Amino acid sequence: ASRPKENGDLAPSPRVRPGVTARDFAALIRNGYADNPVAAKGLAFLEKNIKADGGVYSQGLETYTTSLAIVAFKEANAAGKYTKTLKLPPKPAVLCSI
Repeated sequence: ASRPKENGDLAPSPRVRPGVTARDFAALIRNGYADNPVAAKGLAFLEKNIKADGGVYSQGLETYTTSLAIVAFKEANAAGKYTKTLKLPPKPAVLCSI
């Protein structure tokens, strides 16, 4: 992987951004670096690349980069921060019946 750019992007080329960035940050988050400021910057970069159609891409490869971004947001969503980004319905309240 390359070093992150100032905007959080890790991709070596505009064509594969934000897919490479999403893949790498999903791996970092999955391996315990969710609270790392570099991971937060990468996720912010991904959020800035969300298009009106809901895709996360730059120049082509729309399905590939969007699917990788979904994985990254899902990995980072433990506290629900990215529920709106993922457009997930809120968790229902747990009801207890006696």
